[in-house]
Parts: sequence; structure tokens; C-alpha cells
Amino acid sequence: MPPLTVRLATLADVPAVAALRDASGWAGGAREEVVRRYLEGTHHPQGALAPRVLILAERDGAPVGYVAGHRTTRFGAEGELQWLLVAPDARGDGVADALLGILARWFEGEGAARVLVNVAPENAAARRFYSRWGAQPI
Repeated sequence: MPPLTVRLATLADVPAVAALRDASGWAGGAREEVVRRYLEGTHHPQGALAPRVLILAERDGAPVGYVAGHRTTRFGAEGELQWLLVAPDARGDGVADALLGILARWFEGEGAARVLVNVAPENAAARRFYSRWGAQPI
């Protein structure tokens, strides 16, 4: 398996991020225009503040996942994970852990100790994943 490359995404990466979401069949995430506006700072999820970050994971130059987060005041937290998506054929390969680890370090650098993530109650796999990272229901 080719090595994973993880880097900060730019506005030029927005079409690839949106295509990854569309190809995965994921109902979550955001359309291309919303991702673009999120990175530009003109789309403001509940309580979202600047700064924001979108981190892209690639193998052989092809996107296999991404994570986005921002500072927030929502529910008294300091940061919020906005989106985390891994392509179905890359799941179980450590992509999500790599992305979340980098986002966690970004939050730490921003002084955000309490970070939110919204997970549907019926999404047992995501709840287990975030639980391994220390997440607790609020």
C-alpha cells in the first residue's frame, strides 16, 4: 500500500474534497460551495470562529480522506470537529486516526482543550472511534 501523505488543504483542493464526499455516498459533510465558503471564512457553522483548518490525506496524489475543524464557543467548548471523512476503500487503514491526530495537535496549538464532535446516536462505529480518542457524550 502506498504511504499516506497528509497536508493542509487549500482552496484549490476544494473540488477534490467535494468529489471524495460525493464518491463515498456520505450524506454528511458538505457540498463544494459550502466547503469553499467554510475555508474562506464566510460559512459559519453554529458558534464557529476563526481560525479553521482542513487537512487532506492522499495516497499517490489521490485524496483518501479529510478532516476539518475550527474554534468555537458552542456548548462552552473551544474547538469543534466539523467533518471527518475517509473513502470507503481506505477505511481501516489508519487514515482516520492520522487525520484526527493532526487535527488534535492543531487544536492543541490553538489552545482548544475542549473539542466537540457531533455523532449520530445510531452511528456505533463513529462513537467507538471517537471514544478511543477520549470523547464522551454531553
